[in-house]
Amino acid sequence: MKHILSILFIVAAMTSFGQTEKPSKFKEVTYDVSAVCKMCKDRIEKELNYTKGVVFCEVDLAAGNVTVKYKLKQITGEKIRDILVNMGYTTDGVERSEEGYNSLPQCCKGEGCGKK
Repeated sequence: MKHILSILFIVAAMTSFGQTEKPSKFKEVTYDVSAVCKMCKDRIEKELNYTKGVVFCEVDLAAGNVTVKYKLKQITGEKIRDILVNMGYTTDGVERSEEGYNSLPQCCKGEGCGKK
C-alpha cells in the first residue's frame, strides 16, 4: 500500500510541475481605422474574413476600430495592417494608400452618404 501511495504522489507531483502552457496559435489585435460608414464596415469585413489566416474580423464604427483574430503561422499583424492601408484606410497612424483611397466610394471618404 505504501508503494502505491508513493507512486501516486510522484505521478501527481510530476503532472502538476511538468505542465506548461502551450503558446497560442492565434492572436487577436485591434487597429484604429478610418472607416466611416456601413459600406466601409462591409468592405473591410469581407476582405479580411476571406484572407487566408484570418479567423474573424469585426469593424466597430462607433469606436473607430477593427478587431481581427488570426493564425500566427499564416499571416502577420503587419500584413493585416498593410491590407487595410492598401484598401484606402488610415490604420494606427499609418497613412492610407492614395490609390486605394481613390477607389473608395464617396461615402467611404467621409463625404456624407450612408453613415448609418
